[in-house]
Amino acid sequence: MKPFFALILALILALILALVVALAAAAPAQAARGDITLAGRLSLPNAVFVSDVWGFESGGREYAVVGDWFGDKVFIVDATDPAAMTIVSEVAGVPAFDLKVWGNYLYVCDGDSRGDDSRVVDISNPAAPVLLPDRFFSAHNISVSGAGTMALSSPGLRLLDLGADPARPDLLIRLPPGRASTVTTPPRGARACSISGARTPPRSGTSRTPPLR
Repeated sequence: MKPFFALILALILALILALVVALAAAAPAQAARGDITLAGRLSLPNAVFVSDVWGFESGGREYAVVGDWFGDKVFIVDATDPAAMTIVSEVAGVPAFDLKVWGNYLYVCDGDSRGDDSRVVDISNPAAPVLLPDRFFSAHNISVSGAGTMALSSPGLRLLDLGADPARPDLLIRLPPGRASTVTTPPRGARACSISGARTPPRSGTSRTPPLR
């Protein structure tokens, strides 16, 4: 019986070897198709609920901003070398449901539709961010154009100007709930607005959304 078991073991080893060779040969092909490869991993101390991630460059280095929604804080991570990422700073006491970077400023919101709890953080020095005192409208999502027009969604749509003073977003126009939204969908579907003339954005299209079943 020993020769029989030796033959079975040899067949199993041969199959494992063939599988390893096949996977190794497939790896370059997968990379050529643009498949995503994990380049690094980082543990965030005392993080409660990571809700959003954004990236920016400063001083020739690449950074990731990580929002901890339930923990009311933001981590700034040096991700220049993804295999050796490091936390360079932390901003406590800020909402972090959604966040965006424009220039040297980080904008964060709490995901709520009431109040004025969104904040601005000066990140010109990523290792020493400064939480600014001014607040602006609470929102579910933040989007910022390259020209510095900020769109806040839910409730409705609010457009703010960052160009004049990035530290103090200035309200340009407000569209009430049910008329427009950047991310959330009102009862009658989503409506798109051109914001090239931000103070009087015309509606450019409507999308009917079928009910969820």
